[in-house]
Amino acid sequence: MRGTRGLWLSLLFVLALVGAGVVGFAAGVRPVLGLDLEGGVSVILSAPAGTPRDVMERALENIRERVDAFGVAEPQIFVTGTNIEVQLPGLARGRIEERRERRPKRRRREREEYDEEMEEIMSRTLRYRGER
Repeated sequence: MRGTRGLWLSLLFVLALVGAGVVGFAAGVRPVLGLDLEGGVSVILSAPAGTPRDVMERALENIRERVDAFGVAEPQIFVTGTNIEVQLPGLARGRIEERRERRPKRRRREREEYDEEMEEIMSRTLRYRGER
């Protein structure tokens, strides 16, 4: 009995793992897939040699703000030397194009509103100066 004790413990451990796997599968728990299995987009942006670290950090923050606009869960964005690597898991090509098409309309509308405000400000300024 003593020689088979390790065998029984191993068998019990394997059965516990199998049981936990079955319970997890039945509960709908799915593993988190990486970029290679799930699909997505990976981009490496290179800056010229000698780019200061603070410029790279500012660029990283700008990129992070733009990526956050896509609503991607857990994007990986990091600086390595003069490269910025951006990994967007689960972001399909069609979704990027869809967002890209929607974004210019919003920006155009914002730019038109800005132009109208500037025109109003310039008009008031010129009237104040008596030039108009």
